[in-house]
Amino acid sequence: MIIKWVIALEQAERRKRAIESLKNYKSNQVAIEMLKLDRQAIDSIIINRNMALSYDQPNGGQTNAINSTVENDVISMEQKRNELDWQIAALQNQVDKVDKALDNVHYIHKRLLKLKYIERLCWAEIARCLNYDVSYVKKELKDKAIDAFCGYIFPEVHMVNLFEKPTLYPHIPHTFKKNMW
Repeated sequence: MIIKWVIALEQAERRKRAIESLKNYKSNQVAIEMLKLDRQAIDSIIINRNMALSYDQPNGGQTNAINSTVENDVISMEQKRNELDWQIAALQNQVDKVDKALDNVHYIHKRLLKLKYIERLCWAEIARCLNYDVSYVKKELKDKAIDAFCGYIFPEVHMVNLFEKPTLYPHIPHTFKKNMW
């Protein structure tokens, strides 16, 4: 009983995370574009700084260390650029996962998920677009769509029941099989 409760809790958490990934889809795309613009600005600054090399003498006494403010600025900019590249890659990964999952779910599920969580339409508008009853879309179709989507977003845990005993005749009740022979 406790195992089923834990599994249900984990599934609810996965569903919540999957819905959040859909809701963040558009903002992630915008964030990627903004970060790319920031990276372009840093690239142009780095190019300009590389052209303006300075050979100033270090302040203080005699030292073997070479200290150039331009080189330090360029290194700092390179670090910022690497951080931006990492952020872009992480967001792009999230967007790509959503795209791949939506490409693999049933068409009606894909439409429902896009309309509800990406386009943020209300249930009545979604039902009209899908040509289904509102209560069916809101209760049954939504759950099926989210479960299918979760199966692609979290493939390592999708609907695997390691504790279920396999049967040869899953459509025949257990008591009937014993009396059959």
